Amino acid sequence: MSKSMNKATSPWWYDKPAGSWDEAAPIGNGKLGAMVFGHPSKERIALNEDSVWYGGPRDRNNPDALAHLAEIRRAIVQGELDVAHRLAAMALSGVPESQRHYMPLGDMRIEFAEGGDWSEYRRELDMMSGVVSASYLRDGVQYRQEAFASYPDGIMAFRYESDLPGASRSRHA
Repeated sequence: MSKSMNKATSPWWYDKPAGSWDEAAPIGNGKLGAMVFGHPSKERIALNEDSVWYGGPRDRNNPDALAHLAEIRRAIVQGELDVAHRLAAMALSGVPESQRHYMPLGDMRIEFAEGGDWSEYRRELDMMSGVVSASYLRDGVQYRQEAFASYPDGIMAFRYESDLPGASRSRHA
């Protein structure tokens, strides 16, 4: 990873494709998400969508919330913050307290028709734009792949390009 001074806003970059899910770069828009591995030959994009949960939909509203709201407000006004905190933790937290785990939607795999070794590899997550990219050189051709998610449009977009027309064609696996 880069040694930039401000990791929150500067691009994070890597000199190799992700080897595991934990190393992949995330994109997401609050509903759709993906982990992009950035592999030049056999790309893996681990997909997720916010309705894919272990066990299906569930109502987590706490039925005790309304019954205790007046008492919580009274305790705050009276300066009894420890009482208000205890009641709020009991009555205003979702039930059950723990959240279920996301389940993966699936993997999208893209196998590129071009073969051979690559060099000058760089994978990047730009924290300001939310764009994940990878670029590399193979057989004298410069390749670049980009991915991002758009909240207003409700989409994830992927672009694959090269500096040689027609060189960035692929076949899906």
